[in-house]
Amino acid sequence: MINQEKVRDMTRMAAYENGDGEKEIRISTYRKQDYVALQLIKAFFFGTVAYAILLVFWLVLQEDLLIGIDSMEAIEKMGTRICVFWVIFLAVYMTGTFIWACKKYNLCRRNARNYMRRLRRVRKSYEKRNEISD
Repeated sequence: MINQEKVRDMTRMAAYENGDGEKEIRISTYRKQDYVALQLIKAFFFGTVAYAILLVFWLVLQEDLLIGIDSMEAIEKMGTRICVFWVIFLAVYMTGTFIWACKKYNLCRRNARNYMRRLRRVRKSYEKRNEISD
């Protein structure tokens, strides 16, 4: 006789495994602090690269940039502004990354926990069936 609940659980587990499940299970094996730290490190490097690309585009679009730079003091002032904007950009970007990573980790843990609960339920039904047949 077919156990409808077991079939339903196995179908949901298979759909989860074929979808985002593999990645979510891998994420849920990390500790939360480690996963968030890894995402923040990646965000620092990718944020810096993105800022550099945006800075290059901005410099290309500035036609009167060389006219305004007539002394070393002006160059230092512009360099200071660029660094301050970089710090602000990274702070905003990394804050967003922190919030996103925490939410994603919590979601992955919850989904993986549901998957493991279904897996235990299916295993228990098999054990129960084997006990009955013995």
